[in-house]
Amino acid sequence: MLKGDIQWHWDHEQQQSFEELKQLVSSAPVLRFYNVNEPVTISVDASSKGLGVVLLQNKQPVAYGSRALTEPQSRYAQIEREMLAILYGCEKIDYYIYGRRAVIETDHKPLVAIYDKPLYRATPRLQRMLMKLQRYDLRIVKLAEIKDATADDENLSKLSSVVVSGWPNSKAMLPDDIQSYWNFRDEITVIGGLLYKSQRIFIPKALQREMLVKLHEAHLGIVKTKQRAREILFWRNMNSDIENFIKN
Repeated sequence: MLKGDIQWHWDHEQQQSFEELKQLVSSAPVLRFYNVNEPVTISVDASSKGLGVVLLQNKQPVAYGSRALTEPQSRYAQIEREMLAILYGCEKIDYYIYGRRAVIETDHKPLVAIYDKPLYRATPRLQRMLMKLQRYDLRIVKLAEIKDATADDENLSKLSSVVVSGWPNSKAMLPDDIQSYWNFRDEITVIGGLLYKSQRIFIPKALQREMLVKLHEAHLGIVKTKQRAREILFWRNMNSDIENFIKN
């Protein structure tokens, strides 16, 4: 809502923008049907004015949500607005994610650090939001860190170049160290500097041990840990790496 001291203004330019927005949200890619058997990803964002959320499956939108910030909320620190966006997003799409694992995508590194630390180390406002999020099974993925490590990974940077420029006509035309990706090349995409195998994120070599540590924190055993990893992560020999890490 506009404040009382702001005059309402709507002319041809605003109407044209409104019609273009209607066309965009009503044409392809349209919302896909929710599939209970597929992993879910939640993409959230927060600005100084509002919050937004998109529920994705296989990188396609299932549901959207957005709202404006109240005046007090607009004065929150950025990390508090980012956490508020996660809380708003989860409550908005509660029907789809309650009782199952969901992946939160974020580029806000401090948010990941706060979420992974003990509750008592957060500020009171963040504590209240984190307590409300306890009812959900969430995993936060640090997109910015993965993106940077992917660019620095010689193997994955080669693979990204091939995916972007187009696959050759035969496997033999590929560099030797990326020929192993040939059989599932149709599943590999590059989005925003990140590599995906279907909807699983490629994890660069530099971050694989960190991921193994986080996966093992739940002490689920080898089989369930591999199942959890396969929901969102991918790297070559991931299954054997998980087995060796847990055994040793």
